[in-house]
Amino acid sequence: MSKAAISFFLQDTIKSAHAFFPDSSCHELQVRAHDIHGIATSMLLWRNCSVPTILRVACWRTPSVFADHYLREIVRQEEDIFTLGPVVVAGHVVD
Repeated sequence: MSKAAISFFLQDTIKSAHAFFPDSSCHELQVRAHDIHGIATSMLLWRNCSVPTILRVACWRTPSVFADHYLREIVRQEEDIFTLGPVVVAGHVVD
């Protein structure tokens, strides 16, 4: 399987997972396959996974790589409702 095919599959999978959100809470996603690393590690932290575990799973040696390049604010509040997104990973917003 080519890199392009894998990339397309990963992008399509993420978009399909968000298809169940109401239109008002999830914008059309603009995601790249590279973003998955950042999204996955940020979601692990959001789900109360320990930083040492995240570092081990992501094959990072120091927390600074995670904090500087991948960890981003992934929760937003609209009135009394908390939702995920937009997610910022690898230096750009994934809406």
